[in-house]
Amino acid sequence: MSTDSNNRNDQPSRGVGLASLLFDRTILLLALMFVVMVAVLIWHQARLEDRLVESTALEEARRYTDALATFRTLYTREVVGTVKKQGITVTYDYDKEQHEGKAIPLPATLSMKIGNEMAKKEVGGQTALYSAYPFPHREQEWQERDKFGKDAWEAVNNNKDAPFHRFEQREGKRWLRYATADLMRPACVNCHNTHPETPKNDWKEGDVRGVLEVSLPLETAEATAKDNLQESIVFTIGVGGLALIGLVIVTGRLRRSSVELEHRVEDRTAELQRSVDELAEFNRMAVGRELQMIELKNEINELCVAAGQSPRYDEADNASAEQSES
Repeated sequence: MSTDSNNRNDQPSRGVGLASLLFDRTILLLALMFVVMVAVLIWHQARLEDRLVESTALEEARRYTDALATFRTLYTREVVGTVKKQGITVTYDYDKEQHEGKAIPLPATLSMKIGNEMAKKEVGGQTALYSAYPFPHREQEWQERDKFGKDAWEAVNNNKDAPFHRFEQREGKRWLRYATADLMRPACVNCHNTHPETPKNDWKEGDVRGVLEVSLPLETAEATAKDNLQESIVFTIGVGGLALIGLVIVTGRLRRSSVELEHRVEDRTAELQRSVDELAEFNRMAVGRELQMIELKNEINELCVAAGQSPRYDEADNASAEQSES
């Protein structure tokens, strides 16, 4: 009986200990979850910022390229054709003294000058126009062209409708190099095929004449993205911290309520145990008294028999009493 009582007493204690252990670990678990959540959010935000920088740079390079192509087409159609009729020379070395101020730049030459000026003023970029079929004065330039230039020429010849780009490191900074096919325009075909220095005289409209490259540094965009990322991190930590504090407060209150309830359960269990012990003691005393009464009755019956009298108490009653007590 005492063993069963001890087991019953141990069960609430084990339950209380387990609940206390769980509550003790709750704050630590919440803190770890918060740290992991912040780390994942920062990593994801950084990836999004990096993608945003790259997509923004690609869009900006595309706009530069489209603007230069539009200008070049208009310049060729509206200016070059008109001035040629007036005896003005259109050449790459228009600023040489030999032309006596009666020359204007080629569409490609002026496009590059405008492109470089635009890029420098905006983000410090660069533009270039090159070909595997250069005029003699640009032969050395093509020979010194880097791997990207050669790869770009091959790429646009394989698919002249698809831009070719690459992100590279240059002097510790990230750059976007964006290349598109420079196609032979109708107004340019005859000029290129008949020019005395042309490297190729069978050009057709739509042929890939060269590569138009726009190079843009990502430094400014990355700095802006970094600032945005820092603001996002501060905001995330602030909101997450407030949420964690709220959870800690709620958890603390729940823990106090649980501890109070556990104490009440322990007190109630102790009271019940005391009641059980009192009842057991009362039963023991009652049974002992009843047994004493039976012994007295038996002694009286024996005395009656010795005196030649009939027994005063019925043995059946005594047996029934003993059976009920047992």
